[in-house]
Amino acid sequence: MLFISFLGFAQTVSKSEIDTLLHKSQEFHKTNQDSALHYAQKAYTKSVILNDINLIARSIVYKNTYLLVQKKYDEAERLFEYNFNHLDSLSEVLKGDTYYNYGSIKYLKENYDLALENYFNSIIHYEKGDIKKGLRKAYLQIGVIYSKLNRDDLADYFYNKSLASGAGKHSKNEEDILPTTHDENEKLTMSKKLLSGISDKSNSRLAAIIYYNMAQSYIELEDYNNIIKYNLESVKIKDRINYMANKDKSYAYIGEAYFNLKNYNLAIVYLNKALKNSQKRQFKLKINDLLYRAYELAGDYKNALRVSTDINKVKDSLNLLEERERIAEITSKFETEKQAKEILLLKQENQDKELLISIKEKNLWKWTLFALLATIAAIFLGQKLINSMKRLKTVEEEKEQIAKKVEEIAVILNNKSKIYLDKLKYIKSDGNYLEFVTDDKTIIDRNKLKDILNTLPPNFVRVHRSYVINKNFIDALNSKALFLKPNIEIPLSRTYKANLA
Repeated sequence: MLFISFLGFAQTVSKSEIDTLLHKSQEFHKTNQDSALHYAQKAYTKSVILNDINLIARSIVYKNTYLLVQKKYDEAERLFEYNFNHLDSLSEVLKGDTYYNYGSIKYLKENYDLALENYFNSIIHYEKGDIKKGLRKAYLQIGVIYSKLNRDDLADYFYNKSLASGAGKHSKNEEDILPTTHDENEKLTMSKKLLSGISDKSNSRLAAIIYYNMAQSYIELEDYNNIIKYNLESVKIKDRINYMANKDKSYAYIGEAYFNLKNYNLAIVYLNKALKNSQKRQFKLKINDLLYRAYELAGDYKNALRVSTDINKVKDSLNLLEERERIAEITSKFETEKQAKEILLLKQENQDKELLISIKEKNLWKWTLFALLATIAAIFLGQKLINSMKRLKTVEEEKEQIAKKVEEIAVILNNKSKIYLDKLKYIKSDGNYLEFVTDDKTIIDRNKLKDILNTLPPNFVRVHRSYVINKNFIDALNSKALFLKPNIEIPLSRTYKANLA
């Protein structure tokens, strides 16, 4: 009954109602920020009920615009996690607005490298969607940052781009953050200027992306030595800051460049690195083809044979997956048609068998549903679903064991406050201070996570460089976040994910 009631309530919310609320919030943008935020919050709440991804993301963009005016940067940053988690489902304008607003958060926090990276990413999507207004404001904001960095040459360039935005359209690579041009030498010149505006290139994600794009330009120019040089620069930074995007491609390009330079031994080294860093089957198939030729030309026929076997295995695996999909689809259609024909035959033979027909009709939709679910499960879930269930079960068992051991234990903080551990949900680090959060209160104390963690029982674990959580309150988790009761979202870092095992 509760579920039916909820559905009934959700159906009373319409997209037009949410659009009206967002329009109202916009009307108050210049006159009353509190009212603007109020209507944006109402739109966000209703879009969550409607469970429309694009409406939720759009409401978040509006809400965060007003949160930034009120300097609530952390709250805005947390909300944007939803947009980034559903980025593939968003329109180009929403992708652009998400990156632009996130860049504004980093700009207001004076983290100019990350601000530039996000503004450049917004330009990619504004150009794909031909959003001229978005392009103007993104170019303008990049110019402002370079002006603050005393790079007037770059600032003037992007101010001019802002004025001229919308004059031309070119297709873009996913991570191409260079100016609109087809000339590779011009791209390289501007890339070097962009690099000169980054103060700490060795730890900048933006620098890693620019190096990667410079290597792409050298691919077009068939300059193999510079392909190797700039891909290596990009990978070196990514290893240092634990940023995985396109590492496998960089290694593949390096390996292919060495192959073209006839240095087959180094080609083999980097092609194997590409394979190790990728989980994409089609990509690995292409790399294995080149690796086979490298081994063969290097005279290593044993490994050439091994790679040839691997190629066949991957091809067989891909063919098997396609065959399973085809068989599942045919089986579903066959069983559905078979049941339908049996029902029709029963109706024609004897009207007195209506009860049996009714049973068959019920079995028809049950089998169709079962076949569909089985197909989806076989293709997309498999072992991953089983592992997730085991992991959740393990977490629940640990929670029960720990809950029996933890009693009314309290710690005394540096500010002399006492906090009971069975009520403490999580600890958040903010500079030299820690926030101790329970359902009833938040206590701020000057302390460090690593120091306080040594004093806590084993049910307190670090899940992020800024968070320690109480495992007793875990409600759910996924690859990027976990949720504490009641519905508190905590970011989950890959570095500390093993602490939950």
